[in-house]
Amino acid sequence: MQSLWKKAVFCALILTSCLPVSAMNTTGKQPQEDPQNPVSFAAAVKKDGKWGVINDRAEVVIPMQYDKAAITLAPDNLQTKELSTASPSRWNLIEVQQGKKRGFYSREGQVIVPVSYTSRSAWMEDTVVVQTASNRNALYDINGTELAPAEYSYISPASDGMAAMKKDRKYGFLSVSGNTILPQYEEVQSFADGLAPVKEHGKWGVIDKAGRTVVPSIYQETGPAYAEGLLAVKKDNRWGFIDKSGKEIIAPSYKKVQMAFQNGMAAVQDNQNLWGFVNSKGVQVIAPQYKAVYTPFSEGLAGVSTVDGKGYIHPDGRLAFMADYAQLFPFHDGIAEYRTGKITPSGYYASPSVSIGIGIGIGHGHHRHHPYDPFDWWPGIGIGWPYYPWGIYEPQLSVEMHRGYIDNTGRVIVSAGNDHVFPMTETGSLVLNDNRFGYVNRKGEIIAHLVYRELIPDQTAGLLLAKNEDKKWGPCP
Repeated sequence: MQSLWKKAVFCALILTSCLPVSAMNTTGKQPQEDPQNPVSFAAAVKKDGKWGVINDRAEVVIPMQYDKAAITLAPDNLQTKELSTASPSRWNLIEVQQGKKRGFYSREGQVIVPVSYTSRSAWMEDTVVVQTASNRNALYDINGTELAPAEYSYISPASDGMAAMKKDRKYGFLSVSGNTILPQYEEVQSFADGLAPVKEHGKWGVIDKAGRTVVPSIYQETGPAYAEGLLAVKKDNRWGFIDKSGKEIIAPSYKKVQMAFQNGMAAVQDNQNLWGFVNSKGVQVIAPQYKAVYTPFSEGLAGVSTVDGKGYIHPDGRLAFMADYAQLFPFHDGIAEYRTGKITPSGYYASPSVSIGIGIGIGHGHHRHHPYDPFDWWPGIGIGWPYYPWGIYEPQLSVEMHRGYIDNTGRVIVSAGNDHVFPMTETGSLVLNDNRFGYVNRKGEIIAHLVYRELIPDQTAGLLLAKNEDKKWGPCP
């Protein structure tokens, strides 16, 4: 057992950092521990070709019978997105794989989800949807309770404590607390603020969590969910917004709208196909003048297309700076992602949530007539951002794009000219160029030059672990 313990030392770093070695380069996200429920020590170990997990006393807590074991077995390109919003409870789980099936254990060895599924959603509101090889879906919570058996053709991950489900060609809802709204609707969207849009007899209305009608079914279409107390609705081929009582706060008069208010504003398109912004009272705050709007306002800036090219504007419509890149993204903590390359959309995937599968993803293709499922990462037929709030739909591209980062003055922090720029973390971004790794902080300063064969950011220890040309590991100088 002592030799087994030694073999686990490096793997302990991996599990406490919550990623396998092959994926450590993709994120610097660290677990946000709950002081009342600290994450237990766990180390992945391999014996006789099989993986298991031991605790800090070198006791086997997960049997050594699995082909893989890690915090997440999602594809590398999805791990950051899955873990970036993970709850403290999620960090206590370890995913295992045996053959083509996967399951979840706690770090203490409790079976949370039996090894039974081939595809799953991300953990949302401490619940997960899993899909079996027979394409049946089940719902589990973080404590290992099966909230719904594998008998549904569709289940969305929970939103506002409710998960949309489909059975016998009708839609209903499963409550995390155990209540059920029986399948009776033609289509449904997501719950938010205790309300959800549903479709009956070819028209859309709104229900509450008890299944009571709040807004009668009179609309052609609706947005995916309430946001900031308002829901986008379509009537007589024009879009507007209603409040929680069904009152039309912004009368349906626009060709297209951003499907959710964010920071008190929404983009709207007029009859001349120009975009502007209105506030939540319906007052036009920026007159329609833009060919396109790429992001909502975030930290006082929104990405738009002007007559001179792409750039970011202030809330009063003044141009902040030009940013003529292929794709623009919202700002977060003073930094925004941008991308270069030729955009050729072949479909759309949802963000920031995630469906992670071996094989197909969970759920349906994305468009306004299917249940709003911001957790499915697989291509659908979606419409694109002007119809949906930023962070829900992004293009599924048929060519590789290159990521970079700018600050709120337009200055390039990390250039998209590198071979690959990994997602920005609290401390900076890992960069790959000519098969060598480096690291740049959030100010654009080079912390580690592009000379390392491998580089692992360890934010907990406040250092970079580097692998040199002699294949030796150590702290980055």
